[in-house]
Amino acid sequence: MRRRLNREIGVSLFFLGIAVIAFIQVEGLNRMSAVFPRTLAVILLVLSGILLVQSLVRPPEKKKGETPLASSRILPFLLILVLYAVLIAGLGFLIATILFAGVGTWYLCDRNKIRAIIGSILLGILFYALFRFVFLVPFPGI
Repeated sequence: MRRRLNREIGVSLFFLGIAVIAFIQVEGLNRMSAVFPRTLAVILLVLSGILLVQSLVRPPEKKKGETPLASSRILPFLLILVLYAVLIAGLGFLIATILFAGVGTWYLCDRNKIRAIIGSILLGILFYALFRFVFLVPFPGI
């Protein structure tokens, strides 16, 4: 049975390619410098592989009359993402990440303000601790 290339297969192959390129690009780095990009490449490789296997095993779902939720929310979320990048320079990584995670979670997933606030604070602190104490990334002006 011949399977057509659907969107999920294409996306998973695209990200598998990015993971392979990341591995190639960090080849010349020393061991400590390559830890973070190699870790992200492994995560991307595993998740893309899972998506590829799932999209090959199960048949594509066809739903009539439904428009993807993401299509109506892509542009506003991209603006939120750009604002996040600008806010990092002004407010610092921790505060900007907490704001971004809170607004992004509230906007895209969960309209429950309390869960969005608590989740964003925990996520911001987790990322800060991960970059600061595990990957030893110095943050200016904190």
